[in-house]
Amino acid sequence: MTAEGTPADRFAIEHAHYRDDLEMWSLLADGVDGPILDLGAAAGRVSLHLASLGHRVVAVDSDPQMVRQIVDAAALAGVSANIRAVCADLRTLDLDERFPLVLLPMNTLQVFLTRDDQVSALRAIHRHLMPESEFVFDVIAADLAALAQSIGTLHATATHHTDDGRTLIHHARFDEVEVETGTVRFTLLIDEMGPDGSAHYERPHTVHLYSPTELWELLADAGMQVNAVYGDFDGSPLEESSERQIFRCAVAE
Repeated sequence: MTAEGTPADRFAIEHAHYRDDLEMWSLLADGVDGPILDLGAAAGRVSLHLASLGHRVVAVDSDPQMVRQIVDAAALAGVSANIRAVCADLRTLDLDERFPLVLLPMNTLQVFLTRDDQVSALRAIHRHLMPESEFVFDVIAADLAALAQSIGTLHATATHHTDDGRTLIHHARFDEVEVETGTVRFTLLIDEMGPDGSAHYERPHTVHLYSPTELWELLADAGMQVNAVYGDFDGSPLEESSERQIFRCAVAE
């Protein structure tokens, strides 16, 4: 099996299995009247789901291939009327529009490595909030010291089967962990097996992992207040053993 499609096509295939967060985003969307802003929309996993439920969504991503993927997938699913896809950098985003709900799913805030970029992104989000709006995002909760001890080890993360008979097996390998700065370099490894053979893909990433205290400070710098923090998408409290941090925020009073 040879590599197929664009990077956006591959992203859509490799992330289609991830649905842990969709119920939370759906419930939040059900509670507002008006369009929803989905930031870092990538290939449209969340936007397409919300659009299929009848919600109007503005999907923003900085990669034009991802934006094209959203447009094409929306047309194929018959939900084009519910989605407007925009190619823009979150740090400078200015749609001249405010939204009742702004989502930043799937660890997207982690791609901003410097405090300047982090604050710029959060202030851009603030520009798109009304006084009664809500901004909700999730990031990884991780013990950096423990990650540093696991450098080079393969961690099984997911196995899923596609509708066309392929099996994708996901692993993650941590390559470098800077405990002091929170910068982590890791590689996602995907082994794909199907009727036509097999293929192996590797996706290197560099991210910033946040402590809860750091997030509170960044949000305050951006003019936002924290209304709730969860340790999982079921609304359970954030604990030391939690693998996620989910923040529900609003414009600071």
